[in-house]
Amino acid sequence: MLKKLFFIMVVLAGLTLLGMRYFTGPAVCGQVLAFGKPLANAYISTAEIQGIKTNDVGEFRIPVPQAPQEIWFHIEPPSGADIVRTAKLWLPRQVVYVDVDLGSAGVAGIVRDAQTDTPIGSALVKLVGESLSPVSRTAQDGSFFLGPVPAEQYILSVEADGYPALWERLDLSDGRFVKDKTVDLAQ
Repeated sequence: MLKKLFFIMVVLAGLTLLGMRYFTGPAVCGQVLAFGKPLANAYISTAEIQGIKTNDVGEFRIPVPQAPQEIWFHIEPPSGADIVRTAKLWLPRQVVYVDVDLGSAGVAGIVRDAQTDTPIGSALVKLVGESLSPVSRTAQDGSFFLGPVPAEQYILSVEADGYPALWERLDLSDGRFVKDKTVDLAQ
């Protein structure tokens, strides 16, 4: 009996060390992947619980206080895109496993003035897609990064003060990551 109790204590300690708190009752747990690799430090929230972070291997566990029929949860990767997924809980004390692959597609580049080649800081850059639409602001050097996103077709939208908005089709349906994308805005 003492050996069994010691074994349970070691298992619980191991779960705590792995970043997964021991919880009895309904829960949604799984792993978040980005670019085919586990995504650490992504924030996961529900209407009831805020700010759960994925551990070093991208795993998460969201305890659900009461077992609803359906629960929505949000994943915010370090890149800042907000992604909504849903999981269904049917019975009390049920654990639902949901692995979330954020994709391997994306785009990175620079926004600049078409006439002077000067980088444009604080421009709003958005990938408008069917499943999600991540948004970012350019850094002072005009650089931006949007990804990972699911493989699909997008509209790249760029807006900056003093410039007309630019919309451009961007096909990422093959899952590729576009590097060094230059967006020139004309006044």
